[in-house]
Amino acid sequence: FFFAFLIFFAMPTSKFKHVFAEAPRPQEAFMDTRCSSTIWDCSNFLAANSRFFAMAWAVGGGGKVAVLPHDKPGKMPSNPPGVVGHTAPVLDWQWHPFNEMLLATASEDTTVRIWSIPETGLTENMETAVQTLEGHGKKVGILRFHPSAEHVLASASMDHTIKLWDIEKGAPQLSLDRHMDQIFSLDWNLDGTCLCTSAKDKQLRVVDSRGGGVTAQAPAHPGSKAQKAYWAKVRNQILTLGFGKQLDRQIHVWDPRNLVKPIYEHELDTQSGVLMAFVDEDTGLVYVGGKGDGNIRVFDLWEHDPPLNMLTEFGSKTPQRGLCCLPKIACDTKKAQVL
Repeated sequence: FFFAFLIFFAMPTSKFKHVFAEAPRPQEAFMDTRCSSTIWDCSNFLAANSRFFAMAWAVGGGGKVAVLPHDKPGKMPSNPPGVVGHTAPVLDWQWHPFNEMLLATASEDTTVRIWSIPETGLTENMETAVQTLEGHGKKVGILRFHPSAEHVLASASMDHTIKLWDIEKGAPQLSLDRHMDQIFSLDWNLDGTCLCTSAKDKQLRVVDSRGGGVTAQAPAHPGSKAQKAYWAKVRNQILTLGFGKQLDRQIHVWDPRNLVKPIYEHELDTQSGVLMAFVDEDTGLVYVGGKGDGNIRVFDLWEHDPPLNMLTEFGSKTPQRGLCCLPKIACDTKKAQVL
């Protein structure tokens, strides 16, 4: 009994074991939103900074991304102001991490556009972008800004290439053509020297963003549905989320310096929705939700074994179409102490 007592108290305990979530009250929610019906598993369908959130709005012809302020919840108008310059549906969009007035959008029309949003927000549709990035041969579906360089943007296209852009000059600085099939996701490491990608060929790759070569590659998940790769930058680990042979959803943790096999494998459930993950680099918490799910799971990515420790789960009766995280500067610390 004494031996068992010592083992019990020697087990590590997460600092965030009591974390929990609260749904917004009805008066704090945005009602009657009309999300675009375009199906694209590589996008989260939402993006937000401390001032605005952006979502693809259902319109006829072309593509529209509505840009709405956080401080005006309630019933949404049927045609809110947004950016409307694309000639085909918009598939992904990202806010600039260092300039909250800049929004990047990627579209089926093969272009990436950069929009400058007024500080007071939009009062009418914006048709003219400050920069149009042309160079992809097929529709562009993934955007990721560089984590430390101010005007560097990565875009992935159905032409199987990743382009690194200087959005100030409006020209591609490098084109990475190491993929032979559709790219499902990409993410930067901490200093932006490497990218991790997942693709339809079920391979996880680490790509040198300076020279364009593949520095490491390994089979990720055997399932045929879309799988995602995320770089936990501070811990320097890669998370992949995908499906097994029996369509069970999986989370794997990888050491990017050695992709021979995952350092941890976790079977989540047997739901069908494509998973999305959000890594809190400050705390090491990982938030995982699936499209069509009604729940969000919270994990602690820590230094102990196993490296991914499930903490809690937030459940809702309403299925989610998309997810995003607000930057911490937008959080009311009296209500949200973690995220």
